[in-house]
Amino acid sequence: MKTPAKKKAVVTNKTADVKHKGPRIIALVCTKGGVGKSTIAFNLAVELSKKADVSVIDLDYQKSLTIFDYNRRELGMEPFKVLTIKGAKELKKVLTATSGTIIIDTHAIDSDLTRLAMIAADVVLTPSTDGYLDLCGLLAFKNVIQDIRKIKKELKAHVIINRLAVRSTGYKDVETFVEDHKDSFKIVKARLTSRQEYRDAFEQGKSVCEMGGKKIAADEFKKLLKEIESL
Repeated sequence: MKTPAKKKAVVTNKTADVKHKGPRIIALVCTKGGVGKSTIAFNLAVELSKKADVSVIDLDYQKSLTIFDYNRRELGMEPFKVLTIKGAKELKKVLTATSGTIIIDTHAIDSDLTRLAMIAADVVLTPSTDGYLDLCGLLAFKNVIQDIRKIKKELKAHVIINRLAVRSTGYKDVETFVEDHKDSFKIVKARLTSRQEYRDAFEQGKSVCEMGGKKIAADEFKKLLKEIESL
């Protein structure tokens, strides 16, 4: 018995036409899971919310941003503006109607939702560790990017080296990969190391920059934030 063929995600010029009222749409996208999209998304949302009107769209099946927002509410902190989406048609409608900055955390799959988010985004951020499987994931993701470039010619994903072992030098493999595939990717100079502070901050409904104690993780993220704001 044959396995049913996977339905390919299809977004056309017509369905991808999104005219956002706000200053920016930032999408966290990678078709491989476990690279840290949600961690960067909720930290980014908290810090940008201190400067601007920010809404978040949680497309991740794990609903990490929604859980994080619940933690903030329970602990008496300022909640997010979480926009609920049920499909690509509704996503397009919300992106068009919503003012302010929008941060989209996507699921780890190639879908119409993911593709529409990439096309609508002013900035596409793609976290990656320095592991071999994540590099393989980037290579697979390149096929999606190349497909979408038929509609959005200037599309490139900004690769964030994430969850790097504190004393690792393996990030050079990621830099080499991005250089070899610079038609689809750009490297982000700021890097995030794997630190307990990120996990502790999530449980407390805080960004890593709002945590007391050691500030290494906070300093790393502030550098990343500054670079993202300049993109």
